[in-house]
Amino acid sequence: MTATGAEARWTTDLDATADVVAGMPSQQVGDPTAAKIHSLAITGLTAGAYLPLNAVSQAPGGRRDGLPVVYFRTASATAATGAAKLKAAILGLYDNSVSVENSLLVVLGIGNTGGDAADVRITGLTASPGWKLAAPVTDPIQIGGIGSGGTAVVVVRLLRDGSGPAPLATVTGTGTLAGAGGATENFTISGQ
Repeated sequence: MTATGAEARWTTDLDATADVVAGMPSQQVGDPTAAKIHSLAITGLTAGAYLPLNAVSQAPGGRRDGLPVVYFRTASATAATGAAKLKAAILGLYDNSVSVENSLLVVLGIGNTGGDAADVRITGLTASPGWKLAAPVTDPIQIGGIGSGGTAVVVVRLLRDGSGPAPLATVTGTGTLAGAGGATENFTISGQ
């Protein structure tokens, strides 16, 4: 996440092609190669702007699925000085039972109000009772860099685990970042 660019990354359970529609005016970036891990660069964005992003995957044979539109913020044109300062929060929950039965998509926002952050990653997530992560976090979720004033967005899928009532989902987690000057800090995610 920089002042004028971002990278959209996601994983699918089947080999699929990838498309991202982002920004205002919107631009579309695609990759016709079928794969399970997708990474698309978006360029030419406006500094310090809240922008929509929609990621869509299509498996051979026509099965198509996408994430709900999420909003991210590009970094400021002028970076703050000092160490990075991250704050993470749950921005929203989306019932996704149309795509995957008994599932929710949880949208996490990670904002940076300090100097540029490099190598931001989430090292673990847990769901509230009655829910489980669709894909357990065994390796860190790599966010990458978040420029000063930028907000990155992470979407995770939760499934009902059948162990009791689950009227709402909460996600908690921890993360680490490498900030300005190589300092390492911790942050937590909590909310519903």
